[in-house]
Amino acid sequence: MSLADNILSDLEGLFYSSSEFGVEASIGGHAVLGIYDAPSSEALGVGGTKPVFRCATARVTQYSIAQGSAVIIGGVTYKVVSVEPDGTGETVLGLRESA
Repeated sequence: MSLADNILSDLEGLFYSSSEFGVEASIGGHAVLGIYDAPSSEALGVGGTKPVFRCATARVTQYSIAQGSAVIIGGVTYKVVSVEPDGTGETVLGLRESA
């Protein structure tokens, strides 16, 4: 098993586990494990959230996840608005709720 495979196994088996921080998203018909976060933000007195989904870069590549991809988390559909690999094997997907 390669180092990349070991990292992916650790991320999905431990850190992204539903018993820890993880959730399962459906992206392009594929189940992708990761961490969903929707931190609050405020600009010019208007509040909102900036939802993101952090997952393994290997899955982003494997499933060709890109801007515009549909992501379903907890029954809510989002569109990917940004794809930001962090250089450590994880990618942060910026999300926007679909109407």
